[in-house]
Amino acid sequence: MWAVGRYDLRLPEGAFWRTTPREFHALLERRNDATLRADWRVAVAVIHLLSPWMTKGTKVQPADIFPNLPQPREGAANPRVWYPGAKKR
Repeated sequence: MWAVGRYDLRLPEGAFWRTTPREFHALLERRNDATLRADWRVAVAVIHLLSPWMTKGTKVQPADIFPNLPQPREGAANPRVWYPGAKKR
C-alpha cells in the first residue's frame, strides 16, 4: 500500500500517512479512471489511423484495440462518444 501511495499516486511521505483509507481508495479510483481514459484515447487514435485500410462498414470499438477497456454501455445515447469513467446523466 505504501509503494502504491508513494510511487503510483506520487503522494509525499507525510500526505500518505495522513490519508484515510476512504481517501486512498478515491485517489486510486481516480488514477484508474485516468488510465482508462488515456488508453481509450490511444485506441480511438489507432482506429482513425487504421480506418483507410478497413473494409467499409467495419465497426471497431476501442475495446477491440485494448481488451482491458470496457465495452460501451448498452442503451448509451451515442456510444461513439462514450469513454471510461464518463458519468451517466
